[in-house]
Amino acid sequence: LATMRNYISKLLVFRTMQLLPDPVFQKGMNARYFQDNYLPRLQKKNEFQEMLKGHPYALFMSFSKAAEYSCSTLKLWLEQLLLAEYRLKGSGLPERVVLEQLLISLLHGSSSLEQPR
Repeated sequence: LATMRNYISKLLVFRTMQLLPDPVFQKGMNARYFQDNYLPRLQKKNEFQEMLKGHPYALFMSFSKAAEYSCSTLKLWLEQLLLAEYRLKGSGLPERVVLEQLLISLLHGSSSLEQPR
């Protein structure tokens, strides 16, 4: 779950960066344009230095994946992960049931994790 949480958090940050007015993110931009134009302009903003470390192509792939989701969807997924973590630690439900419910919920895009039936 920690790996999923970190990955989704990273996607949420990248998706938020894409919403900035400058530089303008263009969904579907190619890797060369991203590396030569978009990324350097984004890196000039001091607030994102840590998140933008790494290989430019890996960053491009992460930005491309983040563009597929809305911020509200990514936030919802983080909420669902948090609920699943609470259930794993305190509900006494079998781990498999909690994880299956989480994965089904994420795949179907439900708005919340309901109590198991």
